Amino acid sequence: SSGINAEYGDMPDGQQMILEEECTKAPEVLFQPDLLGLAAPGISQTIYDVVMSCPIETRRDLFGSICLVGGSSNLPGLPERIEKDLKQLVPSSVEVNIGIVDCPETVSWAGAASLADSVHFVDALLSRGQYEERGAGAVHNFYFQQIPSLSLSPYQPRHL
Repeated sequence: SSGINAEYGDMPDGQQMILEEECTKAPEVLFQPDLLGLAAPGISQTIYDVVMSCPIETRRDLFGSICLVGGSSNLPGLPERIEKDLKQLVPSSVEVNIGIVDCPETVSWAGAASLADSVHFVDALLSRGQYEERGAGAVHNFYFQQIPSLSLSPYQPRHL
């Protein structure tokens, strides 16, 4: 045996599927996409790159308040692994905190629902005409310069 704890799953036809090293190998693709032949950075490097593309005065705060959402954030050890990886990339004086919201698999939907229910929703729409008139640059200008900051989310990350 590989020494990895097996997980058992009952299939719809009554057969049982046993997963061993697959439980750790499959999520590793998030960190090393090259395992699938993809020439892309992993999740930790992507987070680092995104934060580093932000204004320098915001980076410390951003590294200190990373919030994971989506079903994959429920993978055992994911936040700890990302935190470990990021701490190797940033200076030791920079605090890295990874949080997860209580319902990570549905929070994006809930956020979109809050926005759609907001009085500001119409202000957050870019018309087809605006897009056709100015092209893809209209999206960047519209969402990063014209729209006021909307504070709609009731979700607060829980830090590990």
